[in-house]
Amino acid sequence: MATRGTLNSQKFQALLASLAAPAHFVCQPCDGLADAIERDDTDNIIALCRQYTGAMGQFGGQAGDIDTLVLGCTHYPFASTTVRSKVEQN
Repeated sequence: MATRGTLNSQKFQALLASLAAPAHFVCQPCDGLADAIERDDTDNIIALCRQYTGAMGQFGGQAGDIDTLVLGCTHYPFASTTVRSKVEQN
């Protein structure tokens, strides 16, 4: 999970390319989430976290499941409890 700017940056794309062989990455742009966090808009934070974690796929320990989630924006740790609860609901 990251901002669209981060995901589109050359630095991130280079990092992603360097790690492509050992892992599969699901890159989820989270438009509006940093802004909602800044505004302390709880309802929007919950809705966006539900939307974005749901769009990524299944989380879990089975083959093919997403087993690691990276919060790729300095704002996102402020919503980590909400993100975690939405992942657990997936």
